[in-house]
Amino acid sequence: MLLGTCGSDVHSVANYLVEKCLIDIGIQVKNLGVAVSTSEWLHNVQEFNPDLVMVGSMNGDLQPLVELISSLINAGYHSDRVIVGGKLRLGSEGPSLIPFISASGVTVVESENPTFVELQNVISDKLFKLNAEVDAKSAK
Repeated sequence: MLLGTCGSDVHSVANYLVEKCLIDIGIQVKNLGVAVSTSEWLHNVQEFNPDLVMVGSMNGDLQPLVELISSLINAGYHSDRVIVGGKLRLGSEGPSLIPFISASGVTVVESENPTFVELQNVISDKLFKLNAEVDAKSAK
């Protein structure tokens, strides 16, 4: 799994905690860190072809997040392998971006402060579906 934030998001503590929790349950994580550019995300997706990409955004910076999602999809990465979480709204009281982001086909963790159990459930569901797809293709 690739993990990180995009745009101007520098929430390193949350990023590190998510990485630590994922590693603790046996998921291999390449943490790109914070404020990762779209080009760096694309380079790492192409180089490592991860099962999942998990992007956090705590500052509600819509443009880099939308640019990243669009670029991943345009580069051929399946939108259903992208998980986005964090503060997905414009400003502190602005409208939620969840419907807009969900329309692209990515999975959205809908809580601004999800518990690790919520994250684990989302990731487990994604990995289960990916494994089922692989099994179905191998059976053909």
